[in-house]
Amino acid sequence: MAVFDARFLMRLLHPDSSPPPFDDADLPVDRVRERIDCLIRCLEAAGEKIVVPAPALGELLVLADESGPAYLGVMQQSSQFEIAPFGERAAVEWASMVREIPASAVDGCDGEATVALDTRLAMEIVAIARAAGQETIYTDDRALKTAADRRGLRSIGMHALPLE
Repeated sequence: MAVFDARFLMRLLHPDSSPPPFDDADLPVDRVRERIDCLIRCLEAAGEKIVVPAPALGELLVLADESGPAYLGVMQQSSQFEIAPFGERAAVEWASMVREIPASAVDGCDGEATVALDTRLAMEIVAIARAAGQETIYTDDRALKTAADRRGLRSIGMHALPLE
């Protein structure tokens, strides 16, 4: 199985969507459609599903705006997609990640960790991926790459996908 974040899903479901993906050097990635097509062919040949963590699905629905229900319908009707909920195992994994946040990131008033929304979403996606036994996340999101790296998951950006 392969874990996709919202931007990879958007590229799969709507290849001409904006904003364009970027590589680590903030340069536009060329031939996005061909890269996605090659990845999908490889996944299909290996009989692998695309795992969509629930937080990534939520983000996709926000990015997709009015097209969101249609994209959700495509995923629900295809056996290649598996929506992964934020369940008990993911909650345990997420709690472990939050406990690792340095004390300097904790608000002194109520003791609650102050973490930006994108970092929280990234941590939830990584927790779901680990709970599902996954080792790779397809993403160009820096917060998600950082969270994946910290938990020993491999992150693959659009620029790293082969063309053939």
